[in-house]
Amino acid sequence: MKKVNDRGWNQCDRGVIAVALIMMTALLMSCATLPPSAAPDAGNVEPYTCPDHSFTVAVPKDWEKTEKGHPYGDLTTINGVRLTWPKNKDGAAITVSILHYSGDGIFPGDREFIVRALNSLVRTDYDTQTVIAAATIAGMPGKTFKIKTFQLIHLPMKNGPPLREGIVYELAPPSIEVGMIQEYIVLPVKKGFYVLRYGAPADIAEEYRGVFEKITGSFRPHLP
Repeated sequence: MKKVNDRGWNQCDRGVIAVALIMMTALLMSCATLPPSAAPDAGNVEPYTCPDHSFTVAVPKDWEKTEKGHPYGDLTTINGVRLTWPKNKDGAAITVSILHYSGDGIFPGDREFIVRALNSLVRTDYDTQTVIAAATIAGMPGKTFKIKTFQLIHLPMKNGPPLREGIVYELAPPSIEVGMIQEYIVLPVKKGFYVLRYGAPADIAEEYRGVFEKITGSFRPHLP
C-alpha cells in the first residue's frame, strides 16, 4: 500500500487553525465594543396611567414593572408603579418608584412620610444633616432630599460541614452589603401626596440618573 505523505495536510491544518484564531480574535474584539444585548433602552418608553387615575407618566418599556408590594402598602393606600432593571456587578438593581399616597393610615401627610424616610433602619449617613430643598415637578411645588442606605445581596449557599444532632443551628445565607443612593421628590396635594423616588447602587447611580430625570420630566399629576 502506498503511503500518503501527510505533510501537506499538516500544513493545511495549521493554516486553517491560524485563520480560525484570527477570525475568533476579531469576533471577540468586535463583541467587546458592542453594547450588551440585555441593556435597557431608556428611550423606548410607553405611557403609564396610575390605577387611581391620579397621574400619568412615560416609563421605559424594557424595565420590569410592579404595581403591588410597595413598602407600607399594608398600612396605607398606595397606587403607582415601581420600575426595576439594571444591576451593578454585585447584583443590586436600580429602582424608580412613581407613587400616590392617599393620605390615610400612617401617612396622613407628606411630613410623616419624610420623617420616616429620614429615619430608615438601613440608612448609613444618619449622622449627617440632610438638606431638604425645594423642588418643582410639572409646575407642582414640593420637596426633595437624598440619603445613603445599604442593601444586602444574598449569595448562593455552599455546602458546609455536616450538622450534629442535638444542636440548634441558625443558618443565614452569605451576603454582601451594597451602598445605595436614595433620592426622593415629595409633592403634596389635597388628597395625599406623590413620591417620586430614585434608588441606585452608589457605583452606577450617576450613570442612570438621567433616566430618572426623563421619567420625572414626563410626570403629569391629575390631582389639585
